[in-house]
Amino acid sequence: MKKRWWMIPFLLVGGFLLVSHPVGVKAESSMGFSVNTILPENQVDKTKTYFDLEMKPGQVQELSVVLTNAKNTAITIENHANAAITNDNGIVDYSQVNPKLDQTLKYPFSKLADVEKTTTIPAHGQKTVKIKVTMPKESFDGIVLGGLHFKEQESKKSKNEE
Repeated sequence: MKKRWWMIPFLLVGGFLLVSHPVGVKAESSMGFSVNTILPENQVDKTKTYFDLEMKPGQVQELSVVLTNAKNTAITIENHANAAITNDNGIVDYSQVNPKLDQTLKYPFSKLADVEKTTTIPAHGQKTVKIKVTMPKESFDGIVLGGLHFKEQESKKSKNEE
């Protein structure tokens, strides 16, 4: 079975949290699941299709993402909050779960966001995944990038078939 995954990029800016994700993104029907964000009340620009939140230093924000299972069987999704890295081509990559981070990176998104490791969704059902984002206590200048990465777990049966 082919691994399937979704990624939701996030952007943190000193003193403010900007979380980037297309709202209402749907997976292809062959993917088996889709991901949709629920924009909170403190969304700065409601015309944007990504989280754009005004937050204060030390503030905690709970974000919600709805996972929908289009399959006839229950599925388990792996959830990750990843720090962004730059690949060899200079492109931002949000998919690395444990990348080697530069020593000067003060606030990796993976340390600011907390998400359950897995979510099981019943057949043709939905589950809301909560992401707790905690801003650093001190204000800072600069940008922190990261993303939520969702991937369907392979079943033991399909691993053995390969």
